[in-house]
Amino acid sequence: MQEDTKRTPTSLRALAAVVGLAAAAAAISLPLVWGRIFPPREVPFDDTASRSLFVDDGPSSASDDVTGGTGFAVGDTAPGFALETIDGEPVALADYRGKVVILDFWASWCTPCRRSMPHVEDLAEQFATHGAVLLGICLDRSRAAAVSYLEHADHPLMIALWGSYARATRVARSYGVIGIPRTFVIDRDGIVRFAGHPLQLRADDVADCL
Repeated sequence: MQEDTKRTPTSLRALAAVVGLAAAAAAISLPLVWGRIFPPREVPFDDTASRSLFVDDGPSSASDDVTGGTGFAVGDTAPGFALETIDGEPVALADYRGKVVILDFWASWCTPCRRSMPHVEDLAEQFATHGAVLLGICLDRSRAAAVSYLEHADHPLMIALWGSYARATRVARSYGVIGIPRTFVIDRDGIVRFAGHPLQLRADDVADCL
């Protein structure tokens, strides 16, 4: 009886170790499983105001903002677009042909966007030396709102694009975006290889395009 009593604490410690390992494994796998069953949240952006703004509100006309493409689903040729950086420099998707483009639609007021942007930035940094670039199309209604956010956020690799709210929403609609954040990966030949919530984007999704 005394020998059994001595063995009991050891058995309890072993059981506790097994339970601890199981709990650790669950803590690692549960977020991944949960994310697949219940996708991360997107929030709608209101583009109704932009419908009355489809005029020539910049150096490019409305028809020049979005060009070509066959669609926005995986396997489609991505729609081309021309916008401007937050600093006013012209940028077109065609400028990055031959590179892998991580295209992220976001806004400063969008809490899920702010939560997912570090993840996208990390992936861009991981593959930057292999030819990956991060373009972020801002859906804020004003340039000032985007600038204010970026001045306090740490996103050094993201090339933030705007031009105007109307022009940015035109591009968003060409990619079928009805909620943000929304991310696409476009390969070196201009083909969409990923379309979804940025938190569902994995390193392998980018690596497969390199």
